[in-house]
Amino acid sequence: MRALAWISWRSARLEILLVLAGGIALGLLAASTANQLRPLLPLTDACVAEMRDLINVDQCPEAFDFVKMKIGTGGTLIGLLAYLPWLFGGLLGSTIVSRELEHGTAVLPWWLSGARWRWLIGRSILPLAVLVIALVVATVGEGMLAAARFPWLDLWADFYDFGLWGPGPVLAGVAAFTVGLAVGAIIGRQILAVVVTLAVCAVLLNVVSFTAPYGVALEVKSGISGSYDGTGFQDGRFQGADGSLVTWDGAAALAPPDVVASGRVNSWVDSHYRQVTVGVPGRRLPEVMARQAVLLIAITVLGWLVAWSTVRRRRPRS
Repeated sequence: MRALAWISWRSARLEILLVLAGGIALGLLAASTANQLRPLLPLTDACVAEMRDLINVDQCPEAFDFVKMKIGTGGTLIGLLAYLPWLFGGLLGSTIVSRELEHGTAVLPWWLSGARWRWLIGRSILPLAVLVIALVVATVGEGMLAAARFPWLDLWADFYDFGLWGPGPVLAGVAAFTVGLAVGAIIGRQILAVVVTLAVCAVLLNVVSFTAPYGVALEVKSGISGSYDGTGFQDGRFQGADGSLVTWDGAAALAPPDVVASGRVNSWVDSHYRQVTVGVPGRRLPEVMARQAVLLIAITVLGWLVAWSTVRRRRPRS
């Protein structure tokens, strides 16, 4: 394993160093920005209330520098963590097998390793460890930044920066890594494998984003509609007298034929349903994060199985 890790370093040191430097730099920049934000926060209750409700500084001019940095530099840095794990993981994973196959150098190490799965694990350990270290550093820094951007919020009970801190970005990077392994083993051409991997990762990023909150039931939001109270994935619904929640199309489909024929669907829906705001309460954030983790782990396992199965059957060019 040590010899295989050394070979991984020799063949992919540029990508390894880029990912490590990128993750550490992002984490340090995020932590530094968080430290710059803290002394700028106005301590008066009126200013905090103003920013909590509307992110408005009209009545709190001393908050201008805080809001400017929170939205500008802070928003840019924390937004990067939505994409960099997929980029870093895909870049590292896609070249491990594809480089060997393209150069025709896989025959001897596969034969000497005795089992190809052992070779695959040995070649993956170092890049994967570097990836995890880089993303952990970045995520810790981003967590500090998220807390500094909204110090009046409980990060573990608020969806504002969901997916941009915590275990999600690290697991996303690992998932992208195994997807890259699989694509590289299938294609066997380094540049093409990188391009295809990044395209697949872009699709998976959207899948993970748009399937949230991963089956957690939406609840009717309490309080004033439009106010922010930590609720995530807010949407509009129509609630019937029995408590059922439907979309407008669902409610309109239940209108009697004579109502539809007379064009009174809108008034019928208004008289039989109450328009409400639904979402996932902030207290259920840990549950949503756990479900996201399960989805990312499933992608990781699937990517690894495809990579191992492909390598096991691959007939490399000699």
